[in-house]
Order: sequence, then C-alpha cells, then structure tokens
Amino acid sequence: MNSREGKCCHRVGCSFRHASNLFVCLAVLLVTRPIAANALILGQIDDFQDGTAQNWGTGQGPADNVPNGGPTGSGDSYLQYTSSGGSGSDSRMVVFNSNQWQGDYNDAGIGSVAMDLNNFTAQPLSIRLAFFLSRTTGFVTTTPISLAADSGWQHATFALTAANFTAIGSPGDFGTLLSNFTGQLRILDSSSPSLAGDSVSATLGIDNVQAIPEPGTLALVAVGLVMLFCANRVAAAATATLRGKRTRRSMEMSGIDPVGKQIGSRH
Repeated sequence: MNSREGKCCHRVGCSFRHASNLFVCLAVLLVTRPIAANALILGQIDDFQDGTAQNWGTGQGPADNVPNGGPTGSGDSYLQYTSSGGSGSDSRMVVFNSNQWQGDYNDAGIGSVAMDLNNFTAQPLSIRLAFFLSRTTGFVTTTPISLAADSGWQHATFALTAANFTAIGSPGDFGTLLSNFTGQLRILDSSSPSLAGDSVSATLGIDNVQAIPEPGTLALVAVGLVMLFCANRVAAAATATLRGKRTRRSMEMSGIDPVGKQIGSRH
C-alpha cells in the first residue's frame, strides 16, 4: 500500500470510529441519569414474574398475581384485580402504586407509561392513568383507553404531556408535578376524568407496566443508528476497494496478471 492509500484507509477508519463514538456518546447522554436509591429509571418495568404484586395495591390490599395467562401465555405472570361494584372498599376498579413510580419523571427522561391490559368482563371499561395526590387533587388522562368486553390482551400507552391530562382540584403545573411526584400512580376505570374511578363489577388484568422515553429521545436514537449503519457501509465498501487495488498491484509487481496470466517483468 502506498502512502496515499494508507492515508485514505486511515481517513475511512477514523470516520467510522468517529461516527461510532459519536453515537455511543449520544446514547449515553440521552438515557443515562444520576440514579438515587428508589429513583425512577427509564425503561423500568413491572412484569410480575417474581410472583408478587410488585407494590401495586387495591382497597383490599395487594392485587392478585396470576402465574399464567399473561400476553405471552403459559408462564407469563400478570396482575389481576376484581372490583365488586356497590359501595364497599373494593367497589371501584382502582389499582395503585406508591413506591417505584414516585420520583422525577422529567430527569429520568420518561415520556410515556405503557402497559398491557385485559378486560375479563362482559362489559366495556374505560381505563385511565392518574397521578393521585389526594382524593380531590391530581391529574388523570382526559381520553381513556377503551377496552371492549372480553377484550383479550391490548397494549396501551399513556403519553405524559399536559395536553393529555385533566387537572382535578388545584394540583399546580403538570410538569412541576412530574419533577417530584410523591403520590400514587393509579390505573382506574372511569367514564369521565376521575381520581376515584367508577363503582363497577369487573375484572382487569395488567402486565408489563413500563417507563418509556419521550418520542424525541427515540427519534434521536433512531437517527444515531442510521448514521452508524451508513458509516459502517461506507467504511466497508472503501476498505474492500482499497484492498482490491492493493492485491492487483501486488500481483502485477510479481509478474502475474490479475486474470491469471503470466506477464512480463516490470522494472
């Protein structure tokens, strides 16, 4: 390889390494946050595979962990709660968590909460996500996820933007609340925005409750992946071309034609 080819290979290698390093740094900056004890973490998921309710409760105590029948079938555990209707402590379809879903959603980069839901009831349900501070104060999604009767497993995503939530009482600014949430995250059924839910006789299955990134973060990571893929293809093509030229030149200098014929010596 002459000096020109060597410099070219060096430039190609440096460009590929630069693109790779740039993407790695981008990914680290986007998804890495200082993590304190019990802090919210981007990507955290409650999948109930440990056989517990993972701190999700009801008016009657922890919700039930069912060992089979989740979205993937046998061996997939999920959370289940049956509300009775009427006026007792178990009358409303409300499941809540006051533990791992408290913290700073903004700093963690959490833009949505996703989950799998299954309505085992012979009537439709309107499932909402609520940030509960007190019986009269909080935020709840304005538009519910509509689950048909006997719906089977359905994937639902709740985007955490002020435009998607209705304020109940005087909870203040939605973004400020998400920066230091200390209340209950609630999954509930209600025909209109409510923190308490409706009195209903129903059975709901819940699985894979997950903190996912805001759309902008996903878009940036996707762009980084495309850049990395393109840089890899360009580097591979350039390297292959340079290797072919080097092999041809070496064969010619040895008196061998690249197509396999002997050629005269060159001086």
